[in-house]
Amino acid sequence: MKKLLFAAAFAAVAFGSFAADSAEAPAAPAEPAKAVEKTERAVRQRPAFDRAKFEERMRQRKAERDAKVLEAIKAAGITDEAKAKELAEQIEKIYARPQRPHRMPGGPRGGKPGAVAPAPQK
Repeated sequence: MKKLLFAAAFAAVAFGSFAADSAEAPAAPAEPAKAVEKTERAVRQRPAFDRAKFEERMRQRKAERDAKVLEAIKAAGITDEAKAKELAEQIEKIYARPQRPHRMPGGPRGGKPGAVAPAPQK
């Protein structure tokens, strides 16, 4: 029982000292806080999606990838330009990432979100 009372008294003293420390701290002016809030909000906002820029960047990345593949094929000893391009196209077909299917807002069958789809009929 004495230990319990000691722990409660110690917690009260510790909490009181922290409360006294926070009360002694000078109050910051409200103006800089608003400015900081505005800049944080501006930083958190994502820029608008620009499909044209995205598609251009993807075309550029694909061209760079194709150039690397052609360079590797030529380094492997294939000097014929037409054969190298044909091999590069075959490699691209093999390693191309398939597009993901479009997800409907109501789920795959248009039902309520989170609903369990019915079992298929035999």
